[in-house]
Amino acid sequence: MKQKNEYKEINWLFNRAIKIPKDWRNKSINEIFTFLRTATNSRSDLKISGDIMYVHYGDIHQKWNYVLDCASDVIPYIDRDKVQKASKLKNGDLIIADASEDHEGSGTSVLIKNVSDKQVVAGLHTIVLRDNSGITDLNFRAYITSSKLIKIQIISYVTGISVYGLSKTNLGVIQVPIPPLVEQQKIASILSRVDALIEMIQKTIEKTERLKKGLMQLLLTKGIDHSKFKKVKWLFGKQIKIPEEWEIKQLISLSSTKPEYGSGDAALPHDLKLPRYIRITDIDDAGRLKDENVSVILTDNKQYVLKQDDFLFARTGSVGRTFLFSIDYGLCVYAGYLIRFKLDKRKILPIFLHHYTHSNNYWVWLVSELTQGVQPNVNAQQYSRLPIILPPLSEQTKIASILSGVDAYIQKNQEYKKKLEELKKGMMQKLLTGQIRVKT
Repeated sequence: MKQKNEYKEINWLFNRAIKIPKDWRNKSINEIFTFLRTATNSRSDLKISGDIMYVHYGDIHQKWNYVLDCASDVIPYIDRDKVQKASKLKNGDLIIADASEDHEGSGTSVLIKNVSDKQVVAGLHTIVLRDNSGITDLNFRAYITSSKLIKIQIISYVTGISVYGLSKTNLGVIQVPIPPLVEQQKIASILSRVDALIEMIQKTIEKTERLKKGLMQLLLTKGIDHSKFKKVKWLFGKQIKIPEEWEIKQLISLSSTKPEYGSGDAALPHDLKLPRYIRITDIDDAGRLKDENVSVILTDNKQYVLKQDDFLFARTGSVGRTFLFSIDYGLCVYAGYLIRFKLDKRKILPIFLHHYTHSNNYWVWLVSELTQGVQPNVNAQQYSRLPIILPPLSEQTKIASILSGVDAYIQKNQEYKKKLEELKKGMMQKLLTGQIRVKT
């Protein structure tokens, strides 16, 4: 890459001027693209098989990342007679979601590829653009609406309160800085290589998670190198086989105190001088704390302060989520919709229980215990009865070590993926605005 200093000023949003490279053109969406006709069917009309592939705006937000590959991506279908007026899509068409729940998602788009002999239409809350002008490179189109210069314009034009909408009229006047075709191709090549690496890391994460699920089921029911097993009573009156040395114990019998509900105090904005306040929403599905911090005033009653290896269960909301506390998190207090168990470490290792509460055995039991109401919930008495297939401490250590190693590998890849995404975001903004030029 090389930096060039030859720029020109152009009129931009709110009568302000911006600089773009002198050899770039500035064109409106209307000048570059033709708008195609879309369908208006809701998801209730869609099927897993049928005549025509149907691109739903919700899937643009949630499933696909810049490119929709008709040869490999899972796309729902719709009957032909329901979308007769919709335009059939071609390779290189750009599909934009015209509705979003937040500003950041406004104008999210995917480039359609590998249509071949398939028939594909775009549906409700989408806008389809086709470049009949030859101004843009096919692969470059995938990144157009992600440019900071374009995103700012889109956000300024969307309307709505809880859902933000983008009209064809407003989209059409948005200005797009266009590099020469050769430079477009180079930019797209750089970004697509990063995308491919991110996708490869994501597939590694997904594969490892699948392997962990099977490994967990094996280790937590069969153990390590056992040849003798016994039958024991299990959930729903069934019998299962477990190693002879293992037992089935209720959680309360493995605890040193009775379970305790957390504090009902209100959360405050994060303040380093105050304790961190752990709520259900601060715990992710993997049992880790999320990045967003809130605080709470620590009253004279310090009963809610967490100690090393305290174990928390969510009783409502994201019921079933668990969290193993470490003093590495600092001074923390837990909220009222969480339940604390203090474990007897002579009987069960806290890290073993952490892995157990992510197993199929735990979630099957949990579903059987859910109390229905405004929100499903499981209370302290029910958690106390949680049945645990329990190995001796020495084998708990070995099992937990294996599963923790797999978790560490998954987390390492997740962190690597996050760094790549941040790197790509920075690269994209510089490349798509001409702050950094590529050699052509």
